[in-house]
Amino acid sequence: MIASVFQVMTNLLKQDAWPGRSLRSISKKDVVAVTGDEARSVAGVTAGKVAKSFVAWCEAREDDFASPARSIRKPAKEKSRDRVLDENELKLTWEASDAEGGAAGALVKLLILSGARRNEMTELARDEIKTEVIELPGERTKNGLPHTIPITPMIQGVLHSQPRTSTFVLNGTDRPFGDHSGAKERVAPEIRPWTLHDLRRSFASGLQRLAWLRTSWTSRRTTAAALSVASPEFTSDTVMRRKRAKLLSYGQSTLKR
Repeated sequence: MIASVFQVMTNLLKQDAWPGRSLRSISKKDVVAVTGDEARSVAGVTAGKVAKSFVAWCEAREDDFASPARSIRKPAKEKSRDRVLDENELKLTWEASDAEGGAAGALVKLLILSGARRNEMTELARDEIKTEVIELPGERTKNGLPHTIPITPMIQGVLHSQPRTSTFVLNGTDRPFGDHSGAKERVAPEIRPWTLHDLRRSFASGLQRLAWLRTSWTSRRTTAAALSVASPEFTSDTVMRRKRAKLLSYGQSTLKR
């Protein structure tokens, strides 16, 4: 039984873990070597779990075997991404969107400029575009509240670049643009790995740099405050003009345009 579990473990690790070794010869150092650099690698986290589970399983079934992994520290937490693209990365991503063009390029550009959620742009309909703003109804937003996005000249340019042939903006058809994963793969700047949602976080961070938000707020509250315009204080004409000016400033300063 131990031999079969050992084979499963080595297959999962995709390497010859301890070939020809007896169970009792496996030391703490051997387990650490198999897991790799757990502190910096998600793959290391997974390998560590498998290796430790294996020796713990053996300990539970063998009278005179103690797991060598007992004193090994827990690996880095597998936490959600918190990537923020810097100005240079955003510029490279914009240039890659320019090169790709089409719905994929337009999607990434709109996410950079507006801080909107992915589905808010992939499902953007022509009738949601007004003279000076994009008005998203509550049923289209995560919090169920209406969301208003001022249209800056850069956003306008992206909107005008798309076909005006039917209901939805990005592909000019009666079906919303659904290939967001493919869009992300096609817009491929030479930067560290990123996701479409990282653009939203980067947008909020950029507004913070423009001193529009109170810097004492936590990052989560900052993101919510930067992107929410549901309350009356964010939808009054005066504040909307200020927000449009800040969005314009953000696009120009970040993309140097």
